[in-house]
Amino acid sequence: MIRPLPAQSEFFALSSLASGAQVAEERIRLWTSAIDAWSKGDGEFALSRAYFNRGTAHARMGASAKALADYNMAIELDDHFAKAYNNRAILRWNSGDRQGALSDYNRAIAAAPAFYEAHYNLGNARAAGGEYRASIADYTRAISLSARYAKAYNNRGIAHAAVGEFDAALNDYRRAMEIDPVFYNNRGSAFVRMNRPESALADFSRAIELDPKYAAALRNRGIANHLAGHYENAARDYGEALRLEPGDRGIGRNRALALAGKPIVLGGESGVGKRAPEGKGRREAARREVNAEGDAIVKSGGSVAARDRRKASLHYDRGVELGRKGKTESAIEELSKALRRDQSAGYAYMERGRLHARKGDFAKAEEDFSRGMELEPESPVHFYNRGVVRYGRGLYALAIEDFSHAIELDNTDPESFNNRGSARLASGELDYNRAIEIRDGYARALANRGVAFFYKGDFTAANADFSGALRLDPSDGMAFHNRGIVRYLAGDRKGSLADFNSSIAIDPRNAYSRIWRLAVSGERAAAYIREERARYAGRSAGWPETLIRSFLGLVSERELFRRAAEAREPGLAGARRAEAYYYLGLRRKTIAGGKGKAVDYFRNSLESDAPTSHARRLARYELFGE
Repeated sequence: MIRPLPAQSEFFALSSLASGAQVAEERIRLWTSAIDAWSKGDGEFALSRAYFNRGTAHARMGASAKALADYNMAIELDDHFAKAYNNRAILRWNSGDRQGALSDYNRAIAAAPAFYEAHYNLGNARAAGGEYRASIADYTRAISLSARYAKAYNNRGIAHAAVGEFDAALNDYRRAMEIDPVFYNNRGSAFVRMNRPESALADFSRAIELDPKYAAALRNRGIANHLAGHYENAARDYGEALRLEPGDRGIGRNRALALAGKPIVLGGESGVGKRAPEGKGRREAARREVNAEGDAIVKSGGSVAARDRRKASLHYDRGVELGRKGKTESAIEELSKALRRDQSAGYAYMERGRLHARKGDFAKAEEDFSRGMELEPESPVHFYNRGVVRYGRGLYALAIEDFSHAIELDNTDPESFNNRGSARLASGELDYNRAIEIRDGYARALANRGVAFFYKGDFTAANADFSGALRLDPSDGMAFHNRGIVRYLAGDRKGSLADFNSSIAIDPRNAYSRIWRLAVSGERAAAYIREERARYAGRSAGWPETLIRSFLGLVSERELFRRAAEAREPGLAGARRAEAYYYLGLRRKTIAGGKGKAVDYFRNSLESDAPTSHARRLARYELFGE
């Protein structure tokens, strides 16, 4: 007999509050309360995540010793916790413990071979120690795992340049710039080393447009102007660089030579400068929900004045920074200003499209990505971005077309294969196989293949793939969630309950996992129902929240279907109706009583006009056992 564990409910309730806290001090306080409320029945997995999250909050507050202690506890509780090893490595590196950091990066990679940030960080550590060949291998591995990792391309380019491989460096800088235009300075540096100062000037100027206080780019443009014989321009650039970095004697000497009309010879302190490989440096590119790519392109038959291009770049930069701070509306306004100045700025369309997608305005996002595609029709990233948005709109056939175009342009990108597989659902197995073949240890594709097996009715294979994905990435809450459903279908209520609890520990806001926990909890249901009613009383912000409130009896059927019909896209509205019927049936079957009525709900879900969905697949199983 399994009895309710009240302390567990308190732990998860406090974890949920801590995850939603906006201020670091409040997050620390709530995570501390959650840790204090933990009991053995909650599981060490959940406790390790609580220590990790508190450690991260401490690190952001600059309390390194406290953060280190929390990461140590997280690792003690889960010695395969890759993200904890990675974060502890960062703290160790910053404190001067180089060997400890290298050891932790390697342990993070051993725990999660597909953890591309750990490969990247290991590369940074090795490059800082002068091990450029080893760092190139690390960056290459990171890129193989994340094909749009701009910083990895950039830093691999720097490592190639450090060993004299300038053509390889140029290729990497070009790819980094396609993904994020911040990285122009480094390609300019390579051009200078190849004695191509005129080519370098354009890159340095672009870097300075993006960041007018970028001293290294001003210094480097001065050197490029100097080498090209533009002494007056060189002296001006050196002067601006000196104003920003008044203690740089090399720049001072270069400026004196330019003012005297004397040439410069590369080497020593007069040599072109480049940034060290970037870790958390300024202008670091954020991870994006929809990856954006693009560059400023002059429209055919017209041109953009230099002043307008500079203004556009400034508006773009402000928009990106506002977006990173979560100020989505203000960010979109700034990006729109950039596009009014320069309608050929493909990168601004991409960034604005990403922000529209973040808001859930997929139609506007698709419009922006399509415009970027017109400017760069040979770029696979534009097709990829639009495919992601179309998938979000439930336009699966169109999404498949876009991912297929992206694959035609770049058949080495595992993410395009993975996403096309997701759009194909049950028939996506071959795409997932290809994604896994390209990127060894691709946990997300393995988990998605599990979903494809679920749709095909091969629950044993689905369970194996979800378990394999979790071995590669134990922090994948959706893999726990989906394995929980498969275990429910196999009659393993205890295993499914454990999986839904793990999913909630990783993402306390996952309303679907909370619904399923109620459904499989058996005699614990009463305690969980009290907890969830307290949590969701008066809260109905989005569809998942409405769904769980209906499951708890807090929302009428009429209101549930009214909310389902509010979806902007017809496909999404149909999918929500199918979900509404299915979960009404699951409620009747598990916690509310009335199995006869449950069958009617399952039948309505299966017969709804929705596209293929989890709900309809589950309804078919409930009705026919297959």
